[in-house]
Amino acid sequence: DHTALRRLSAGSMNDFGVGIESQWHLFRLLGIVEPEGVKSYLNANMYEKGAQIGIDTRYQGRKEDRSYAGTIRLDAVYDRSGSDDFGDTRKNLNASKHRGRMLARHKEYLPGDWELQGEFSWLSDRNFLEKFYPGEFWAGKEQENLIYAKKQRDNWAVTALAKVRLNKFLTQTEKLPEVSGYLIGEP
Repeated sequence: DHTALRRLSAGSMNDFGVGIESQWHLFRLLGIVEPEGVKSYLNANMYEKGAQIGIDTRYQGRKEDRSYAGTIRLDAVYDRSGSDDFGDTRKNLNASKHRGRMLARHKEYLPGDWELQGEFSWLSDRNFLEKFYPGEFWAGKEQENLIYAKKQRDNWAVTALAKVRLNKFLTQTEKLPEVSGYLIGEP
């Protein structure tokens, strides 16, 4: 319970071939006391067809009259195969050998009934999630770059949203600030 190693497994890893996967408590590995409300893991994996290293951090906290939570994921992959294979109709798709992603999501509840959200997502290529994180690709939240603010009280709300398409290979709508107001059930 006090070691840096959290999980270790070896065997056949689907498309990646035989390999070893490991997950480490990042702060224990670095010899640093883990901050309250923060969980951070280092994933270091070696496969027959390449290597993957990543950091997965989740945090939450409360300061005075505000609360916040978020997640940060960083992944770097060296893929020796240089191609992706997704079945009969999508075989041998060219792929870079150096791939990765950055993802950050933050949500905060502020005084005065305000809520603020920010998201940042960068992917090296259109097939990265489908290849390395298929569960997230098929069922996870869309990879977006946005700032969203909302003030809500009783039966009314005011929102502001700005979205930018950083991953040009994804089909997404950009919004340069969109401001909306809502009033529900007022006699």
